[in-house]
Amino acid sequence: LPHGEEAFANKLTKTHETEMPAAPHHRADLYDLSVHSSDFTIVKYGLPTGPNVAVLGSARYCRRWLRQLKHWVRPAEGLPRGEGLRLVLFLPKPEKIVDWRELERVLDFLGDRPGVTLLVKAHPRRGGRHRLVRRDGEWDLEVTETAERESLASIRAPGPDAKWISAAAEMESGALVSWAHVILALGTSVTWEAVATNKPVLELSWCHGSRTTMATFLPSTDMRCRDDLLEALARIE
Repeated sequence: LPHGEEAFANKLTKTHETEMPAAPHHRADLYDLSVHSSDFTIVKYGLPTGPNVAVLGSARYCRRWLRQLKHWVRPAEGLPRGEGLRLVLFLPKPEKIVDWRELERVLDFLGDRPGVTLLVKAHPRRGGRHRLVRRDGEWDLEVTETAERESLASIRAPGPDAKWISAAAEMESGALVSWAHVILALGTSVTWEAVATNKPVLELSWCHGSRTTMATFLPSTDMRCRDDLLEALARIE
C-alpha cells in the first residue's frame, strides 16, 4: 500500500503524548519478514536489523507506480481550473499537535489573495488509536476512541462567504495533487507524491508542534512564519 512513510522526524507528535515512547518490543519469530519504506523508520524507533528486516521503498517514491496510478485515479471533477494559483492543504489527523486557530487564520488570508483557489482535504482517518490484535487465530484492527476522534472537525466548516473550499470525501488525494499547483503540508505523507512529481510543497511548520521529515531533509519546504509562506508563493507565482 502507498503508506508507511515516516512523516515526522520527532517522536512526540500527538496531543496526548508527553513522554518519550519506549522502543517497540520485537519478537524475531513474530513475522517472516518486516518491510519498511525507508531506513529512517528503523533508526528512529530503534528497530532491530537482520535478515528478516527489509527496506523496499515506498510506492510514493516510485515514479513508475505514480505514472500507473494516473490511469486508475479519477481526475478531480467540478473544481475550478482557471489561470490563478491552485493550492491544496492536506490536513493531518485531529490528534496531531496543530495550532488549529492559527491555521484558520492562514486559510482566511490565503483565500483573500486575488487569483487563488484554496482547497482543504481532511485526513481520511479522522482519529483514534489503532493496533493489530489477534483474536481466535485471526488478525483484527482495534480502534480506541479518543476525544479527538469524536470531534466533528479539526477546523470549522467553511461558511457561504468563506474564501476556501473543502474537498469532498470521495476525492482521491492523488487527483488533488495533480490538480494543484502548490501543496501545503502539516506533516502528511501524501505530500511525498507531490515531491516525486516535481510539485512545490510548503510545510506550514509554524502551525504545528512537530518537525517533519519533509522540512528536515528538504529545507526549502520549511515555512517558519507567514512571511516565509507569502514570499514562497510570490516566487512561485
